[in-house]
Amino acid sequence: MKKGKVLLIVLVVAAVLIVLSGFYTHFNGVGPSKVQVIPVRGEVSVYGNGASSQAIVEQIAAANSDFSTVAIMLEINSPGGFVVASEEVARAIDASEKPIIAWIREQGASGAYWIASSADIIVAERAAITGSIGVTSSYLQFSGFMEEYGIDYEKLTTGRFKDTGTPYEKLSPSGRSMLQSKLDRINEMFINHVAVARNMSITSVRDLATGEFFLGVEALENGLVDRLGGKPEALKAARELSGVADAALVEERSGGGFLDELFSTHAYWFGKGFAGELLEVSKQNPSFTA
Repeated sequence: MKKGKVLLIVLVVAAVLIVLSGFYTHFNGVGPSKVQVIPVRGEVSVYGNGASSQAIVEQIAAANSDFSTVAIMLEINSPGGFVVASEEVARAIDASEKPIIAWIREQGASGAYWIASSADIIVAERAAITGSIGVTSSYLQFSGFMEEYGIDYEKLTTGRFKDTGTPYEKLSPSGRSMLQSKLDRINEMFINHVAVARNMSITSVRDLATGEFFLGVEALENGLVDRLGGKPEALKAARELSGVADAALVEERSGGGFLDELFSTHAYWFGKGFAGELLEVSKQNPSFTA
């Protein structure tokens, strides 16, 4: 009986020591150092199956509060997405207390490049699609079809721009001018962000802001990325910035599967374009992406 009590006490003490050891490791940074990988895949949006800005921002915050994480690697494979969502992630990167490396794997264009430009170092594959700094907007327009079949469109609005962008009638000159002014402002936001984040002149970024996408090698020549390479080169950059030469790479797979990524990415290219469009037809309000 005594031996049983002694064994129980030993087990309890051991358990307490293990728990205390865990707390000590967490709050004092003791233990294996790691580079946390955060995926940015598919269309960038606030919510969704692709690159959810809410999820990415939360992952960045969690990595910053984890004492064993010494650096963060964004694995980017995205054609871009909504402006607000892209800015949310970019702000989280700017506020990060830990170095962040952006690795553009296959594509990091438009809103995805907006995100990548905030990183401390950008590593891109040689043939990766990068850049595409610019804004475009498009939507389907059915007025000719409706006229051919004798379908009338009646509208009741409280403002002359309220239904601008509706597919049921041609865009008026004033409506076109108004929407173009919004796109121009978004474009300037994009240009200014890249210039500040990349420490480039406004003029040089504006010269590159033609909407053209650049291969990784071309992006390096134009100062849009810092290095060429894959995951090993990105890990090397993370170790350099953190000052921890043996930091281990930690990847946490999350989100949808192959079909989710396939459809979210290619549906975007089919229907949206590089940097912006007018969507939400049922609401008849413009929605911009980058």
